[in-house]
Amino acid sequence: MTVAASLWVFAVLLWIVLICTFFAAVTVAEPKPSLEVAINRFWLLVSWEVLHDFQPFIGGFTLFFWATGTWWIPLLVIVGFWRHVVERLPVTYYPHYWLDVDASLA
Repeated sequence: MTVAASLWVFAVLLWIVLICTFFAAVTVAEPKPSLEVAINRFWLLVSWEVLHDFQPFIGGFTLFFWATGTWWIPLLVIVGFWRHVVERLPVTYYPHYWLDVDASLA
């Protein structure tokens, strides 16, 4: 088995352990809502207090990813200008560029 396959199997097993642990912890937690309330609400997702504690962290990372994504826009314009104006390559469509998006198309 290759290293990549071993890491993939390890990641899947770790995911299964974490999901099972989470649902076991949530299932045995007290107090549980009545059946009527549980059917009509997403009681697994009611832990907004925990999310409220992470609000500054989530806001900071949102700003970080937005700034990183916005930084790419002028870079793409500069690279496009260099490729098509300076290097004089024609603007053409190459189907093999889709391999960069989805390698399973090969």
